[in-house]
Amino acid sequence: MSRASRPVIAVATACVLWGLAFLFAKVALAELNPAHLVLYRFAIASTVLAAVTAHRRKLPRRCDVPLLLLTGTLCVPLTMLTQFAGLERTSVASASLIIGAGPPLIALAAFMVHRERLGAWGWAAIFLSTLGVGIMVGLPGPGRDWTGDALVFLSMCFVPLWVLLSLRFIRRYSATLATAYILIGGTLTLVPITIGWSGLPSTAISGHAWGALFALAIACTVAPFLLWNWGVGRMEAGRAGVFINLEPVVGAASGIALLGESLTGGAVAGGALILVASGIVTRS
Repeated sequence: MSRASRPVIAVATACVLWGLAFLFAKVALAELNPAHLVLYRFAIASTVLAAVTAHRRKLPRRCDVPLLLLTGTLCVPLTMLTQFAGLERTSVASASLIIGAGPPLIALAAFMVHRERLGAWGWAAIFLSTLGVGIMVGLPGPGRDWTGDALVFLSMCFVPLWVLLSLRFIRRYSATLATAYILIGGTLTLVPITIGWSGLPSTAISGHAWGALFALAIACTVAPFLLWNWGVGRMEAGRAGVFINLEPVVGAASGIALLGESLTGGAVAGGALILVASGIVTRS
């Protein structure tokens, strides 16, 4: 493996692993409610990240703690609780395709907050993405309804907020430390929300569910974040962004191939528009 190819492989692998998250979540949701699933996922991931970054011996500045907690709250409780509540009501394939609306939403947020230029292609991508989500939500099919799809899309509306907030911490602390601080902070705010909403989680679940939880926490959270941060630091951001499109494709394909899900004509049409929009934004 050449030195130049390693960052590409790292970034691509990260996106593939993120694409498998909904598959493992669907397995765990058979025995856990969304709130307990998210709590277990990020409690395990935060413990691993704390161990990975402990040798740095660098704590966040006191003045940064409130904003770190806000960023973590947007990232973990708000985004993930909403997302997995939606996944409980829709299919892995449908949820994965809706995730493809993320890049256009981030581009729109960057335009609104930082006045970054969108251009004609950027606005076209936002239009296509919005149209695609509207088609998918408005035309439900087997194993999915408009509520589930709408909740998954709502979760993606929180993503640009914590992505933009996290930039200042990545520049100040490094990508790995910032990721650890944000996810650990989000987990801390998640605990009282989850216990207040659903009570204490049960440990009496099957080995399949525990396996899915550890896969979610390590293979679909810790590993892809570290791979992505390492790879994107060694290649052009625009080039890395192209690989984001692997996430919805892998997620949809895994749901169809491994869970026997199917997509209606409306879901195919809406998903295609979302993927085209995502491609336009990441390539430009």
